[in-house]
Amino acid sequence: MCVAECKRQFVPALFIAQPLPVMPKNRIMNKIKDINFGDFLSFKASDGFYRVLFCTSVQKSRSPYYFNFSATTIRTKEKPTIADIRNSKYYGKGNRNGHKFEENELEKMWKFHPEIKPNYLGTYELLITRKDFMSFRDKFELIENLPILENLMLNGSGGMNASDLDVLDNLLVSRIENFMEEQNQKKYSTEAILKLEYKNKARTGNNGYNSLWQKAKTMFNL
Repeated sequence: MCVAECKRQFVPALFIAQPLPVMPKNRIMNKIKDINFGDFLSFKASDGFYRVLFCTSVQKSRSPYYFNFSATTIRTKEKPTIADIRNSKYYGKGNRNGHKFEENELEKMWKFHPEIKPNYLGTYELLITRKDFMSFRDKFELIENLPILENLMLNGSGGMNASDLDVLDNLLVSRIENFMEEQNQKKYSTEAILKLEYKNKARTGNNGYNSLWQKAKTMFNL
């Protein structure tokens, strides 16, 4: 028996290729089980671009259960990141009466939008019942839960029922600018309604890639 034949016969079992497990076709990844205040959610709209909503309030204590969302200006081909959120704007209004914020929160708000002073920022609400949202939750993905200011909806001036996914898609894809203008809503920096405690968090991605890259550059003098 030749040496080559011996080698072929005694290949260690460790290196024998194993069949890959078959993934169920209908398996749902990262299913959203519930919505919380401050959740930023994305979904791929009918035009192929991702849109982002964020939750401004929840009603879970008594029926009917529902969530209030606000729309952002995000429109990306790739899945949105925290950096996209911080660089985006949202639709709302500056109002005089409503919930009063802490002094440092107002200073940050007016730093971004001095034109509204002495008013406070509010949001335009998109109401989605929990029952309806759960029926199409598989279309959404959680980007991150971020510390936004409380009671933004109390300073807003309007809202609509968006419990139908087709209605929501049509609004964001085809008529968001004209609709918000008709409702006397304007665009404001999303960064302006993030609490100061989030100031030093990573600015890109969901997994701290930016901070890791900065550490790598320091270590290797890049």
